[in-house]
Amino acid sequence: MVTYRGDWRAPLEDQPIYPPIAGGRLKTWTGVGGSLETVISAVRHDMNLMMAIIGSDPAWFAPYVELYQKHPSRRVEC
Repeated sequence: MVTYRGDWRAPLEDQPIYPPIAGGRLKTWTGVGGSLETVISAVRHDMNLMMAIIGSDPAWFAPYVELYQKHPSRRVEC
């Protein structure tokens, strides 16, 4: 069920979601392509992190992963 109030649409009150989500939570991710600010935003909003390492040296992203992992609630899924 979703309840929402915001500025851009009519409010929702206990609206069902279809298809139903296993466990009651939708797993979402923040995609990062090289912005430190996006990594910080993912941590602040308690979001999972997906790094787009297309054509880049993965070692270049190591400081971002280390920063992300410093947050106590974080773990990296491979």
